[in-house]
Amino acid sequence: MHTLLLAAALVLGIAPPAAGDDPFTADVTVATAAPGKKLQFPDATRLADGRLLAVYREGASHSGQDGRILQVSSSDAGRTWSTPREIVQTPVDDRDPKIMVTRSGTVLLSYFAIDWKPTAPHTLLGTFVMRSADGGGTWSAPVKVGTAMDGGTGPVDQSYRLGWAANHGPIVELSGGDLLIPLYGTLPDNKWQRATVVRSTDGGRTWPASSERTIASGSVFHFQEPNLSVLRGGQLVSLIRTTAPTAYLSRSFDGGRTWSQAEATDLPASSHHQLTLRNGDILLTYGDLSHRFSSNRETVGRLIRHPERSWNGQRDLLLYDSGTGDQANPTSVEVSPGRFLTLSFDTNTASVVGVFSRQNEWLRDGAEPVDLLALHKAGKLTVDTDMNWTSATYPLVGPLGAIDGNLGYWASAVNGRSYTVNFTDPTKVRALGVSLKPGYKESAVVQVTSDGTNWRELHRFDGARTDLPEIIKVTGEPVTAIRVQLTDTFGAWGQVTELSVYN
Repeated sequence: MHTLLLAAALVLGIAPPAAGDDPFTADVTVATAAPGKKLQFPDATRLADGRLLAVYREGASHSGQDGRILQVSSSDAGRTWSTPREIVQTPVDDRDPKIMVTRSGTVLLSYFAIDWKPTAPHTLLGTFVMRSADGGGTWSAPVKVGTAMDGGTGPVDQSYRLGWAANHGPIVELSGGDLLIPLYGTLPDNKWQRATVVRSTDGGRTWPASSERTIASGSVFHFQEPNLSVLRGGQLVSLIRTTAPTAYLSRSFDGGRTWSQAEATDLPASSHHQLTLRNGDILLTYGDLSHRFSSNRETVGRLIRHPERSWNGQRDLLLYDSGTGDQANPTSVEVSPGRFLTLSFDTNTASVVGVFSRQNEWLRDGAEPVDLLALHKAGKLTVDTDMNWTSATYPLVGPLGAIDGNLGYWASAVNGRSYTVNFTDPTKVRALGVSLKPGYKESAVVQVTSDGTNWRELHRFDGARTDLPEIIKVTGEPVTAIRVQLTDTFGAWGQVTELSVYN
């Protein structure tokens, strides 16, 4: 399935690289489970003294009452690891641990707990935070994170009582010292899962429910497993797993108090991790739901350059595939400038494993996305279209909706048959990405011209459904215009959701 910039690389004849050139072999074993147990859900961070600290869940299966949390450390950049040490074990399932280090050196561990007894309905007991002032040597008692998504006494939906909260992303620290933890779950009276953040102003000792703010919510699909990154300048960005085809992205410009409307991305991401690098880029690693590499949910990554811009259309790297369906949930650390270690888990070997990669592996041979909207704002690109419908209810719909980098249905050019992008200066094009009306079948012809008169057909959609962009190869010659001409639409209104250019 052509989805991301890696698909563009494949169409261009570029072999999909993988760390170590073998995505089926791990570079290092971080920890191995006790007999009869499995390891899952690792997370790792780099301490102030340079050591790596990793945590993970051990249990007999993916979920169960025996789940406990252990930790290991490495003093040689992840090549060898210490003997595992238990840090959380209660009578219920303690799971999905996340770890971070504040600027003062305090280590914060977050996790959530589930009581699987009785068998149904299951009870989610909440999200908890522990603190360590000595690099994981000793830990405080857990404190519960306050949230409106709490109670567990509501009606049952999908084997759970409504009114629960869980976390999947690590805590982040803002420039002023406040801490934010991302949560997801349901209100006691609403089955639709939402993403929120809760704030601590005392170093993680308390997390009052009154500080909670919503990142994203809705009534069509679930918002799950939000992660947070603090960008240069203080902007916050959250990628959120959904039950829609792709993950959604939201931003905050006021320290997490308000959030932009979440927008669809081209990332088929689940159980992801966002590592902010020393140069300001973000290394995003995730469980890939697209099945473009295999039928599993293998570990895939994307280096987000300029994360303050669109996250779409950037190159993906297959990191690790254990060959099973229960895998991924990755985490990454920058062990040295431009050198990364990504952890995942392998249920075949009952172990947490790691693969190394370098920055040049993510960047080599990759076609670069062109920021069409920026070219338009600079007067270097014009749009000629009869798809001119606009609406105050959907402000991202309009002629520029097809070049805004947003794959959302309501961020499109709508109500017409022809969409043409004209470049002021001839532009080298190696590939195009075209998405028509998500969820519906449309027919169209994609053409380019180098002189404004003679048009060359590149691709023909014949009753195609393009939920994600179809990547189309171009020979690389300079073009002056690109045209998508719809020949058959579902209903009276045609739609171009996204037109992307790679050079």
